[in-house]
Amino acid sequence: MKHFVLNFALIFANCSMILSDIEILKAVEDKLIVIEPFRNECLGTNSYDVHLGKYLANYKDEILDARKHNEIELFEIPEDGFVLHPNTLYLGVTEEYTETHAQVPFLEGKSSVGRLGIDIHATAGKGDVGFCNHWTLEISVSHKVRIYRGMPIGQLIFFKVDGDIKNYYNKKNNAKYIERTDKPVESINWLLVRGMLSEKKWKYFSTPDRKNTHLRIER
Repeated sequence: MKHFVLNFALIFANCSMILSDIEILKAVEDKLIVIEPFRNECLGTNSYDVHLGKYLANYKDEILDARKHNEIELFEIPEDGFVLHPNTLYLGVTEEYTETHAQVPFLEGKSSVGRLGIDIHATAGKGDVGFCNHWTLEISVSHKVRIYRGMPIGQLIFFKVDGDIKNYYNKKNNAKYIERTDKPVESINWLLVRGMLSEKKWKYFSTPDRKNTHLRIER
């Protein structure tokens, strides 16, 4: 729960810097914020609701290793839903693709989802200016709960930035998650640990049956 306390403390401390619905719409019109698909009914007073995409993933190995590539297995959420179980990490993805070119995006849960015992991220609620992708969700639950593709899953809050920016996320050589994909992406911390991230000799690819996604290392 520490990340919730930290995130909300930051939000309340900087509440005057959060974009209102009017400011979000203006940023969308100016293409400083991109949300695909964009639906007016998803725009809140000072946030935008995002939805669960159709893909989930589990890590293949029971024991994960922060210094190795931990592969995942993808599957589609059936039309009649899928039951999540406690003590299991699920990687999900937002239905929406987003870009933020002048604001800092924060992804937070919705109270109605939280009251079902669903947590949508472990520590990674903050995005960076220049982040352009679908959002991978780190989903865990406190008890069994059935979820559905397309259900509201979280909300994006946008903060104004004080000062100029030198390194936009999508321009950084060591940015970890810039390859556009509508599927959950596993941790690639191991590339950073092994000093391979800045070399840009890797890319995502999916198997023909779309059940697995991997990182291809180009030697």
